Amino acid sequence: MKILIYADLDLRLIDGSSTWLASLAEVLSAGGHQVQLLSKVRFSESRVLDRLLGRYPDIGLDIPEEENSPLDPNGAAARASQLQEQHDFDLIIVRGFNACVAFSKHEDLSPNLWSYITDLPFPVDELSKYQSERLEQVASRSRRMFAQTEAARSYLEAVAPSASGRTLLLPPMVPDEAYESDFSTIGSGTPLRLIYAGKLAKQWHTREMLALPDALRDRGVDAELVVVGDKFQHDVDAPAWVDDMRTALIAAEEDENSRVTWLGGLARNEVLKQLSRAHIGIGWRSSVLDSSLEVSTKALEYAASSTLPLLNLSADHLSLWGEEYPLLVSSEDSVDDVADCIVEAMPKLADAVASARSTAFEFSMDAAATRLDRQLVRSARKTPSGCAPTKIVISSHDFKFLGELVDGLKQQPDFELAFDGWTSLHNHDEASSIEIKSDADVVFCEWAGPSLVWHAANKSPSTKLIARLHGFELRGAWLDDLLVDAVDQWVFVSDRYRRMAIDQLQLDEGKTSIIPNMVDADDLNRPKLAGSEFQLGMVGIVGFGKRPDRALDLLETLLEHDDRYMLRFKSRPPWDYAHEWQNPLQRQLYLDFYTRIRNSELLKSHIAFEAFSPDIASWLRGVGFVLSPSHNESFHLAPVEGMASGAVPIVWQREGAEEIFGKDWIVGDTHEAAEKILGLNRSFEFSAASSRAREQSLRWDRDRVLQQWFEILGEG
Repeated sequence: MKILIYADLDLRLIDGSSTWLASLAEVLSAGGHQVQLLSKVRFSESRVLDRLLGRYPDIGLDIPEEENSPLDPNGAAARASQLQEQHDFDLIIVRGFNACVAFSKHEDLSPNLWSYITDLPFPVDELSKYQSERLEQVASRSRRMFAQTEAARSYLEAVAPSASGRTLLLPPMVPDEAYESDFSTIGSGTPLRLIYAGKLAKQWHTREMLALPDALRDRGVDAELVVVGDKFQHDVDAPAWVDDMRTALIAAEEDENSRVTWLGGLARNEVLKQLSRAHIGIGWRSSVLDSSLEVSTKALEYAASSTLPLLNLSADHLSLWGEEYPLLVSSEDSVDDVADCIVEAMPKLADAVASARSTAFEFSMDAAATRLDRQLVRSARKTPSGCAPTKIVISSHDFKFLGELVDGLKQQPDFELAFDGWTSLHNHDEASSIEIKSDADVVFCEWAGPSLVWHAANKSPSTKLIARLHGFELRGAWLDDLLVDAVDQWVFVSDRYRRMAIDQLQLDEGKTSIIPNMVDADDLNRPKLAGSEFQLGMVGIVGFGKRPDRALDLLETLLEHDDRYMLRFKSRPPWDYAHEWQNPLQRQLYLDFYTRIRNSELLKSHIAFEAFSPDIASWLRGVGFVLSPSHNESFHLAPVEGMASGAVPIVWQREGAEEIFGKDWIVGDTHEAAEKILGLNRSFEFSAASSRAREQSLRWDRDRVLQQWFEILGEG
């Protein structure tokens, strides 16, 4: 593929951001892709690119003409548009909030834009309404989004709904040669070698760390510190800090007794050589950075080089490095506290190296290349065949089950999409519908509702009409007016409803197909949070035929045995659906349901109601069992999404359930459901069941199901 990369940074400086840019370009170039870098600044040399361009001279480099006029985000986007016209890039990867906003405004760039925003305001109360709107704009207009960590992805999807389902992980990348060194033994006559490589910043405690060799000497440890870096970061709250840092660093370098050596900025290869000689890499930082939603690239390079990183004790670091990792300190610790930690950890350092290197291996360039190639194959726009595209009009009042299909069709340049959106089941702008369908090759009616009746009556002879019937439509009076013979192809999500429709509508079986609902198994496959095996989840409680009361019965039964169980409802409330809330019977059933919870201290303390939102993949990380207690469903996508996430589905027996889910996950009643859940946790078999469910979910994965849709929609 032809790929343009732009990052809103100065390539003359070496820091985590510029290192990321070089690493990404290297991984993509090594994978056989044509890479073009657009630089923000003009430069004659760049230590961060020397290694890259020396290995991959075919990488294109576009730099500004003016020496002292760096590109602002709008200028960079304008230049990218010129390059796009010349090269027709398949992918445009942009890093930086303001840059992504600028690029997303260009209609020629946004269809291929993959946005990477690391400078997200965090926590959420730091996010202004203006920033939130701009973030949503980027997410809605980008082909894909990148996030560095699962925490960052979850946060992004929560604050920008359009990012849900289109955000991919792009962790830091460590050069493969970093893994070539071994841990240096600390013996008699060998000092403990500390190293810091990176920007010099107040929040990184770089001023304080200069005192570590003296503090360790006071504890009987011969130690030295090497400092690599020449980028000083200004601090708005401490304007004099940079001068103080530079003065202290120069003084330490000139003082032989300080045991501090300042090497300034080095090329990446030289940095790796310095790391290979050290025992401990300093990653001690302010508490402000404990929830940065990022992984320190430098800490990973330390570990890859057999140099153990000294890090803040934070939830993210515990998750990544493990609770037994010996070099975890508090952000509020003094230099003496940090020195004490190092002294206590010294006997454990050699044993900790293998585990730390294993963690770092997950971030190697080789692993990144494999991950990126898979993401490109699944997500990038395909190469056009050269034939005129097939124009497909999708008509519906409700597009909620079409996300993966629409996304897949947009990847195919041989399909051109248009949408005939109905304002409700029965209402639409007829003039608009006539215009939209006028030159359509295919009209696809999602739901066999009144829109299908209208399109069948107004069908052009050259247009193919396809309908997908979910279930409730068979109870609709409008089907009496349907010109059945005008429908060229019927699609059903299960054989049960296909049989019912054939009988009721007297369909030609040769015009019917079964295509199940689909999920993006890759997107949903995210690591579970600790304790998820005690979390029950139910998505959607409207109408009452979904039987949320059965979920309450199940929770009460489980709590008789173990008070760790929680029940989480993710749904819009019933009063948001006028047709449900105005139905006296339905309304009373819900009032009884809520009253039951309100009157039970046990239920109240073990139930959470959570708003419906698109970030279902993030939500499912905390759910171990997904409930499907409905007495009737045509398919039920929620447990399938749960299975893809590694949650175990609990599906109450109903007609057609076994056909879709098989026997393993079906229960006859609440008692059997409780026994299954308790049994899996008592016997520690939850993990095995989780893996089995995830494996089974692949039958509904988008790549497999999309091929069936392409065959039907692409037929002449």
